[in-house]
Order: sequence, then C-alpha cells, then structure tokens
Amino acid sequence: MTFADLTAEQQSVLSDYVRLMRAWCGEQARTNNHADALNAQYAQVQTILGELQPDDVVTDGSGLSGAMALTVGEIMSMTAQMQGILAAYNSEGLRQAWAKAAGPSNLIG
Repeated sequence: MTFADLTAEQQSVLSDYVRLMRAWCGEQARTNNHADALNAQYAQVQTILGELQPDDVVTDGSGLSGAMALTVGEIMSMTAQMQGILAAYNSEGLRQAWAKAAGPSNLIG
C-alpha cells in the first residue's frame, strides 16, 4: 500500500498529523537552542548557587504573569531536567532529522 492508496480521509488525517509533527520538530530544535545557551551560562551560575542553601529563595524578576519565586533547589532541579533533555534529545542525528522535517532555517531562533 502507498500513500496514494489511502482514502482521502486517511490522507487528510495523516497529512494533518505530519504537518503538526514538522512544526513540533522546529519548536523543539529552537527550544534546545535556548537550552544550549542557558547550559553554557550555567557554569557561572552554578558557582553562585553553590554559595546558597537549597531552601534559599531567588526572587522572581521574569515579568511572567503568575510566576513565583524559586528556591535554589528548584532552580538546580530544573537545570538538571534541561540538561537531561539536551543529553537525550539534542544529538546531531536528531537535529538532521528535524532539519529534514521542518527545514534548516526553521531550527534557528
């Protein structure tokens, strides 16, 4: 069976899914780019965090509606999560596949 052998409804459902998946590939690559930049900055921040206690609170200066202060422990936990995502889902092979799916210029930003 080929794509052409599918019913028009099946083709439409599959095409819609693939369109959304391609958009996700671009979004994930851009998110990973931001994570790479944060991870590079973490070396300096890690030293500063090391001077504080895990329960110490870092005030919110994000300007994001509803965002609250975070503890040092929460910041370190979220950083570890980000680093885990980078380690597992930012390989050259994945980025090449995402470039194929979304177009290389859509991975930037």
